[in-house]
Amino acid sequence: PRWTKMELCPEKSSRARKFGTIKDDNWVRPPLEQCSMEDFMFDFMRFHHKQGRDWEIVWSAIDRVMIRTGKPMDCLHFYKQVCALGGFKNRNHAKQSFRIMNVFEQLFNYYDNHTLTDIGNRCLTVYEDFFLDYEIENEEDRSYGRCSLCYGGIYQGTKHMAGVLHTCISCEKFYHKHCQPMHRFASCINKGCFAGVPMMFVCNACVLTADKELTKLDEEMRLKSWEDSGTYYVRLYELVARRGRRYNAS
Repeated sequence: PRWTKMELCPEKSSRARKFGTIKDDNWVRPPLEQCSMEDFMFDFMRFHHKQGRDWEIVWSAIDRVMIRTGKPMDCLHFYKQVCALGGFKNRNHAKQSFRIMNVFEQLFNYYDNHTLTDIGNRCLTVYEDFFLDYEIENEEDRSYGRCSLCYGGIYQGTKHMAGVLHTCISCEKFYHKHCQPMHRFASCINKGCFAGVPMMFVCNACVLTADKELTKLDEEMRLKSWEDSGTYYVRLYELVARRGRRYNAS
């Protein structure tokens, strides 16, 4: 099939082309840490289409999980956060390795004093039904490794500290957010769409080298983080508008 002919393809929209990287039918999704929402949703729905499923029905079923929030499902950050915690693998592993409610609390769908009493089980079920096969197909999306400072990993319950691991773009070492000075991270980290999501940053040791190019790159990444955070849902609604079946949040 000509994937670039799908209405969902970022090439079909001038706004999406700004963030998407698709050029032809041989396109391969970028690594997850570099993946835009447009690229991810296209690749995610293309995967389901290849499995013989109607991708629009799949997307509608996923959105229904968050129907009471009045917003489409924040799929990219839902998937990225689970992968950042080592992956779902299976339901029992997920329940033992992390709290799915912590993942939900970091999505754009979350709001204070919500009444979604069964959202934990809903999130586990929707991931198991629609995201797990994609995770298995893209095993490299799962985050592994140890923090270079405390030697803790991504899992809860270890004798070392645990949490999402962030990667230094200079030395390529892993660090927990709480193992680095807070000012090393963009101020939007752990807020909105960046909560619980691994990011690239410049670690304190590398900054102390006083490399001007590195300092400039660090500033550019912070500005980009703000831009992505501020426009994310505008872009998602624009993407939803190009589906053949109209999204209804009522």
